[in-house]
Amino acid sequence: MSSDGQDMTEALKLSCLLSPLTSTDYHKWLTTRETLRMASEGGYMAMGMEGAGRIEVGCAADVTLWDLTAMSMLPRGDPASLLVLGRPQQGPSQAGSALHSTFVRGRRVLSCGLPLGCDLHRLREVLWSRTTSRLTGAAADAPETRPSAGMQRAAATEYRGALGLDGQKDLIGQGLSMRELALKTIWDFPGSCRPPSAIA
Repeated sequence: MSSDGQDMTEALKLSCLLSPLTSTDYHKWLTTRETLRMASEGGYMAMGMEGAGRIEVGCAADVTLWDLTAMSMLPRGDPASLLVLGRPQQGPSQAGSALHSTFVRGRRVLSCGLPLGCDLHRLREVLWSRTTSRLTGAAADAPETRPSAGMQRAAATEYRGALGLDGQKDLIGQGLSMRELALKTIWDFPGSCRPPSAIA
């Protein structure tokens, strides 16, 4: 998950930093290279697309190029560590972002850190004009802005069911592999609040 920032490098960083919580033995902690492999090969495997996520003949031509001379990647060190644990997308491309180009199925969709094939200025205008800001602070606590009690109960049920709380077996204990678990949606968990289209 890339959360609100939509920054997959931040997700990589979190997975690497959270692995020490599973063991005090540092030999078992995820390395930055293992984390990158999980995000590339592992990401494709989770989607049922084995034989991808590598730079090899016959693999999908999905490639991201990073500028190792960008300020966010200097001074020089281990590129994998700088990419995963650093801030590779900090600032515009000229000022420090290392993200250079992205190819999807061999087609370049991003160049010099900017998306191709779209009017970025117009996209910003549309996103700004058609969305409302989320309230924070005291305004967010006002009764009219908070989710209903029913919605809060449904969310709590889904969360607790997904994590195997309240006496339910955890999902790995039910024999699910990590791949199967990754392919499940929130609607697959016990007690989930299904969307109206799924109820009909």
